[in-house]
Amino acid sequence: MSGRNIGDLLNDKHVTWGWSKAARPNTRNNGTAFCDATSVNLIGKTVTDYSPHHEPFQYYPRTANPHHLPPSSVAMIGGTDQANHQYDLADFYDALAQGHLAGGELRQGPQFQDGHAGLDTPTHSTSRPHLVG
Repeated sequence: MSGRNIGDLLNDKHVTWGWSKAARPNTRNNGTAFCDATSVNLIGKTVTDYSPHHEPFQYYPRTANPHHLPPSSVAMIGGTDQANHQYDLADFYDALAQGHLAGGELRQGPQFQDGHAGLDTPTHSTSRPHLVG
């Protein structure tokens, strides 16, 4: 996509920000991204925690992180580095523990908590994307 997104607007205003998604794939040494984490939803179905099409910033070249590179350090969370504002939810908690939160933080939990039919049950949905900051 070529339009502007909320990340572009935050960058324009020099506001640090991040998209933290539970179970974001990691990159192995050979450069291949992988995600093998799963959870069991309330109806007993095993669901992969990461869903690539639920990653909104991947569709924009300026905010994509196609190789799922992690932040270069906890202190860089929210800044522009190799992660390009894309983080695993564990990175968010590391930043929180060390006092390096971004000015704006968008978060989404694992797929079994995202409210999509067949993956979750509506009464269990606790993690919809939202901006905190």
